[in-house]
Amino acid sequence: MYVAANLIDSGAANYVLIVNSESSRQLQEATVERLKCAKRATEIFDEFASLTLGSGAAAMVMGRHDLNPGSHRLVGGVARAGTDHHALCVGDLDMMRTDSGGLLTAGIDLVERTWLEARPDFDWDRGADHYVIHQVSKVHTQLGLLHDLVTGGVC
Repeated sequence: MYVAANLIDSGAANYVLIVNSESSRQLQEATVERLKCAKRATEIFDEFASLTLGSGAAAMVMGRHDLNPGSHRLVGGVARAGTDHHALCVGDLDMMRTDSGGLLTAGIDLVERTWLEARPDFDWDRGADHYVIHQVSKVHTQLGLLHDLVTGGVC
């Protein structure tokens, strides 16, 4: 979306079509076959996250706001990666091993640092109707950590 917005803002394009997809079928089928022979619970837990993945696709068209009165605007965003935690989830098309507890802890830390860094730029203290955070599970929500972030409980 940022690349498309830059193309539009620079005048290089009036409209940009963005398409993306992912498929987890091959990984899940390979995982199920492997887990049929699992002898220890740790074998299942190490690969369990691969069974929670989904397959899907999305597309959108972005265009110049002046050509589309009343349209929504991309006003910004923030993206961060905790690459120092790269070994917490490792995989390919046939196998994925995840340290779910370590990933949760590292993820919450990264979310907190990102939120606090970006909060002044986006005036998040005024609140919003909805916050959409990608790949947040029921565990994250029940811990209340993300709720505290968006309501000011973590400073």
